[in-house]
Amino acid sequence: MAGDTHEEPRASADTPVGGFTTTVTSRTHHITADEPEGTDAGMTPIEMLLGSLCACTTITARMYAERKGWDVRTIRASAVGKRDRGDVGPLDAIDVLLTIEGDLDEAQRERLVDIAGRCPVHRTLAGGTTVRVTDADRFEND
Repeated sequence: MAGDTHEEPRASADTPVGGFTTTVTSRTHHITADEPEGTDAGMTPIEMLLGSLCACTTITARMYAERKGWDVRTIRASAVGKRDRGDVGPLDAIDVLLTIEGDLDEAQRERLVDIAGRCPVHRTLAGGTTVRVTDADRFEND
């Protein structure tokens, strides 16, 4: 059931022959990924990762601010991936800049930034999550 907190998050991607344009699907939602070297029809996978981090960061901050009843009009995050070894390969660091517009004192702003930095995507990226790639025909659910 959608919204069930016990449901394991799932997504799939399909890249047909003839390019890099990929349809990413989760539940009933579809987005397009691509590479600039392809047809540039969507964000690159790294851009999607950065976007996921931004979305999770702002949603977490918004949920906290609403629960506290704080006057926050806008919460915006932007993320920049840093690579120490050129423009390809994995990211070595990610900088997230949070913009908060609202009537908050300094302590509330600091608390909101702290809470935003604890979003599930941030914790997943920073926590050393194990990622396994397995042939689907041989997959055994642990």
